[in-house]
Amino acid sequence: MWLIKNKEGSPLQSTISETIPPIKVEYKPNATGKVEVVATCYRPEPIKSNRTTVEVKEEFLKCPSECQALKDCSCRVNGCESGRFQAFLGNTVLKNENITTKTYTATFIPEKIGTVDVYVDCSKPDKKAEAKIPVTGVPEVKFIGSNFRCVYVSAAAGYSCSIDYSNSYGTVYFVFFLSKTGEIIKKSDTTAVVTGSGKIEASFSCSGLSGNYDVSWQAFSESGLSNPIAWSKSTERVRVTC
Repeated sequence: MWLIKNKEGSPLQSTISETIPPIKVEYKPNATGKVEVVATCYRPEPIKSNRTTVEVKEEFLKCPSECQALKDCSCRVNGCESGRFQAFLGNTVLKNENITTKTYTATFIPEKIGTVDVYVDCSKPDKKAEAKIPVTGVPEVKFIGSNFRCVYVSAAAGYSCSIDYSNSYGTVYFVFFLSKTGEIIKKSDTTAVVTGSGKIEASFSCSGLSGNYDVSWQAFSESGLSNPIAWSKSTERVRVTC
């Protein structure tokens, strides 16, 4: 007979009592504390009984089953005195910092739907852990571009393009692109846009160009232009002729 019950605290919701066989028994504690496990054999005689106490500790790495896009997400590392915590969403680094306390909590904000890869490398004690967290939800639109237009200036100057924007994201890096049959021919200088509303302008010379071209735009969260947060749809691109 198996008998599994709480000894300290309430790791188990209820006492578990099962016959033998099976020779193994599984249980899932839901909280920290101590569990007493007793195995009693009635046959063959004489009756034999063994018991042990299992201490239930907090999980070394505890992360949520999922995160919401553009909302705080937190993971907790328990029992690591010295180490490093890293969290990535694709090529974007969400968190990369040292662990210096036994009860360390990392909070980060995933900016798009995907999967967050979490890595813990603890040196004291020597222990590693990983987790994958799905990011769900529809990200709130925090950068909106409107009234996108390009105006012909002259044969020498080419076109002057502009867009009105509303930005509640933070610092955004904005670029216009000139392309032909999908290939980027030129791009404007990068414009850093802070929170608020306004207009962004750029000019494209027709020098050395001939034919029809499409002008599009993208807004990025990083100056390296590797993480777009908003862009013009194919139906919103502006056609210019040089």
